[in-house]
Amino acid sequence: GGRSVSIHSRSGAAEPWVRHADGVLAAEDGVPGFDVVQWPPAGAAPVEVEQLYEDLAEIGLEYGPIFQGLVRAWARPGEVFAEIALPEQEHAEAARFGLHPALLDAALHASALGGLLPAVEPGQPFLPFAWSGVSLHATGATSLRIKATTDATSSPSSPAISLAIADGTGVPVADIEALTLRPLSTAQLTTTAGQNLHHLEWSAVPPRPAAQAPRRVSLGALSELNGSLPEFVLVEALGGVHHALTLVQDWLAEERFASSRLVIVTRGAVAAAQDDVPSPAQAAVWGLVRAAQGEQPGRFVLLDLDGDVPEQLVEQALITGESQLAVRAGEIRVPRLTRVAVPEEQQGPVFGPEGTVLITGGTGGLGALVARHLVTAHDVRRLLLVSRRGPDAPGASELVAELSELGADVTVEACDVADRGALARLIASTPLTGVVHTAGVLDDGIIPSLTPERLDTVMGPKADAAWHLHELTQELDLSAFVLFSSLAGVLGGPGQGNYSAANAYLDALAEYRRARGLPGVSLAWGLWDAGGMTQELTEADLRRMERMGLKPLSVAEGLSLFDAGLRADRAALVAARFVQARNNAPRRAAAVDGLADRLAAMEPAERESALSDLVRGQVATVLGFADASAIDPQRRFQDLGFDSLTAVEFRNRLSTVTGLRLPATLVFDYPTSAELIEYLMGHFDGAEDEEAGILRLFAELDTIETSMARMTEDSTVRDRLVARLKEVLSGLNGSGGEAGIADQIEAASDDEMFAFIDNELEVS
Repeated sequence: GGRSVSIHSRSGAAEPWVRHADGVLAAEDGVPGFDVVQWPPAGAAPVEVEQLYEDLAEIGLEYGPIFQGLVRAWARPGEVFAEIALPEQEHAEAARFGLHPALLDAALHASALGGLLPAVEPGQPFLPFAWSGVSLHATGATSLRIKATTDATSSPSSPAISLAIADGTGVPVADIEALTLRPLSTAQLTTTAGQNLHHLEWSAVPPRPAAQAPRRVSLGALSELNGSLPEFVLVEALGGVHHALTLVQDWLAEERFASSRLVIVTRGAVAAAQDDVPSPAQAAVWGLVRAAQGEQPGRFVLLDLDGDVPEQLVEQALITGESQLAVRAGEIRVPRLTRVAVPEEQQGPVFGPEGTVLITGGTGGLGALVARHLVTAHDVRRLLLVSRRGPDAPGASELVAELSELGADVTVEACDVADRGALARLIASTPLTGVVHTAGVLDDGIIPSLTPERLDTVMGPKADAAWHLHELTQELDLSAFVLFSSLAGVLGGPGQGNYSAANAYLDALAEYRRARGLPGVSLAWGLWDAGGMTQELTEADLRRMERMGLKPLSVAEGLSLFDAGLRADRAALVAARFVQARNNAPRRAAAVDGLADRLAAMEPAERESALSDLVRGQVATVLGFADASAIDPQRRFQDLGFDSLTAVEFRNRLSTVTGLRLPATLVFDYPTSAELIEYLMGHFDGAEDEEAGILRLFAELDTIETSMARMTEDSTVRDRLVARLKEVLSGLNGSGGEAGIADQIEAASDDEMFAFIDNELEVS
């Protein structure tokens, strides 16, 4: 009646197998008994969950966003009840598993609440050790209700819990009679610096069936539309990054586009398949739009195509809900950041004592660090350090003296690397064997504030200079061509659209060189805890980065990653220290569910107080205050310390929490917390917003139209719908109706009837 099961792994073909688990698999025996008719159960008190993942990170358990599934929780003595939700982008994956691993893992997080487990020391958390009596009753769940109970017979050093798991409707999903936990030192899980090295892996996603194709048009046809707009508007950005900037700015400036998403279509912008050779110019478009996606969530989609793609495949790509996609050989692919395996030892020196290494930005923070590292760790004897000011740059003479004492022959030259002629003369005068391009400038600003000139200011010393270096050295026998890129180009930096574009260009250029048999690696850096452009970051900037899940790299970590990047056999890498994102806005599933109903049920004074706590709490979070009490509701946001990026983050967080589509100019239209609270009061008084009602009406009409198209002429449902439409139109005409209208409807074909509806229900 059973089958034995064991799970093994090994680290290499020559290594021994290690057994991690064993057990017995059998048919289900017994009926699950988890009663969730009353939810939450009587007598269970709410438990705060907002701080949980930050607290777990403090003891050494840092969970990524997909695994932060705990939404709400309640507790009674010895029991914890919890709601778990899978992120929407993972819903399609749930059917692949008996129980999605992120859901199962998050279900265990409930045991950290309500005093179920003994207190733990930092770095000594409890982790699952042994499972007994595990039963799976149903599959494919995307949300769960959990009952976790302490096992009274367990010991403080080896506690145990039982779990009863149902879906959101109360249908049993799984039972775990006993889960024994043991403390484990996180020092045992410590990884090397190489595990801070990542790359974008493009994974295939299965097409999702849709009840109906998404409505979409090209941008050129948009002006011809009346009434509701389609869900997606497609436009090709083949004119490069300047064209893309115009498209994005025009889209954001038009209020009637707010309910649609602009799909920026590119060709060969990303290396989504093994043999792809990306276009750096098209890649820059992706960098810019990634920044726009960060500033304006839900407004843009990036879609990269390979040749002629069938209409149906484009539609299947759009309904995945992903914001960045590529289609390759009939397959839909999406990017995921994954760790890179790095060989422990380099096969021979990458640089070495022969020849000269050119470092652009060589007298700046990171350039100077790399120069020292090449001399001390790579035995480089000759350096050519280039910067705009050359020998006159601050600290240049001291750097030369230091490197000379270490045995290096150092030349410092003033050169604008964006000037191809000047760079050509410099390279022609010195035989080079290596290039490290660290130069760059910042001119930050949100997308609506960017101009072509501000775009060029940043693209010049970063992207244009990189292309000049490529062209001017491609005939040389270089041992290394290293580009210092930024994480902004990969993930999109809100407020850094020009910088994101320039760095995405560098990543594609490294791929482009590798495809031509030339050396090339682009390192997309996170924060460094040292010099360079990071010196210009304010405390608010650093707090924002930490909320995004980024911590600065120490100099030692950064240089170690530099070496690891040279050993890794990949052209484009991400070198960053990711940690648990702190103080992120609650997920929509957690925050919006029931919020409008709860607020609408309150008395006005109580509703105003709740909204005050909500608004001022979000202000405190983005500005780094301890709590909402520090925020004076009458004080202007600008006086509190808001800048353009803070305003963007605040609007996005508040949109997520409330579920409202809030204007980009929110903090300028309502410049104090008090004014913003008054504005929000009107959205939660139980009355539906007029615009929202109209949009909902059109969406329902679209659904009716699609359904009607599939009905036969003698369908009884069609007859009932026709009769109901007669009544509606009679009311809209302000009388008992006109015979002409009734006759038209009675005799109309489907196409004629919906043309008639469009005319009669037109909303200006």
